[in-house]
Amino acid sequence: MKIMLSFASMLLISALLVGCGGSESSTENQEATIKELEEKIAELEAELLSYKEDNSNIVAPEEVATENETSDTEEVKEEVKVEPSPLEIVDYYVEPDGFIYNDAYVNLKNVSDYSIDSFEITFLMFDDKGFPVNGNHSNTNVEKGVGDRNIHPGDTLSDVYWYVSNQAEQIKVIVTKVNFFDRDPWTNPNEANWIQEEKGRY
Repeated sequence: MKIMLSFASMLLISALLVGCGGSESSTENQEATIKELEEKIAELEAELLSYKEDNSNIVAPEEVATENETSDTEEVKEEVKVEPSPLEIVDYYVEPDGFIYNDAYVNLKNVSDYSIDSFEITFLMFDDKGFPVNGNHSNTNVEKGVGDRNIHPGDTLSDVYWYVSNQAEQIKVIVTKVNFFDRDPWTNPNEANWIQEEKGRY
């Protein structure tokens, strides 16, 4: 539509230019041509306006893509949403214990409505400057801990410790699995991502 309007306008301008200095008959012809072109332009403008009104509900491709991207993002957020850990980490610290190992203490509270049968946690070990420390028998600063202690709803498990490297003076801790007496286990789906993001530095 825009191309047709532009073309008609060019014809109108050409007609006006040609009309400068012609005879009386040619002037009359030019005036008739100009009037005809003006009527044609008016018709084209009316068609363009009607076209816009008929297609006002059409969404541009960019807008459709943006809407789809937003929907996809919301779906991804829903997929990674998980039930919070039934065990809350209240406190943790490291104490020296002889020549071979240090003791990693972790205090945990059962914040669920169910009695816990056992649980698993993951440690990340660091020295006093915050650099990773490998385990005594491994090439990584990641260690696993298992707790076979019963914890009733609302109770806190205190002063429980696990052996870690004798070079470890600081730790990070995450609960990775919780087993109950009367329901399915809870598993932390973010363990791998957490390790990858946190193991580099304290």
